[in-house]
Amino acid sequence: MTRKPNQIMVHSLKSGLNYFEDEETGHKPYTIRVDDREFESGDFLFIQEYDFDESYTGKYFLALITSVFGREDHEKEYVKAGTVILGIKLVNELPKELNGVC
Repeated sequence: MTRKPNQIMVHSLKSGLNYFEDEETGHKPYTIRVDDREFESGDFLFIQEYDFDESYTGKYFLALITSVFGREDHEKEYVKAGTVILGIKLVNELPKELNGVC
């Protein structure tokens, strides 16, 4: 999918049981992800708790991407190849123009 200029995206992601609570409560204000999407600061994440032995648990949260670390040459030595560290901030709801996308 090609992103339009200034387009805000909502990325739907899974989070394993051992990470979900720390992300959901804000104790872990970042998430490490495979860089397989067009993540950008200002995008949103719809993160669902996932039990890899079962399925989705029904828990989820919304977060704003505040930073993307690992793509710039001077950052690559600190991040595993093909991954990025996303700074996240918990949000209660999506902006009005994005309602209904999750």
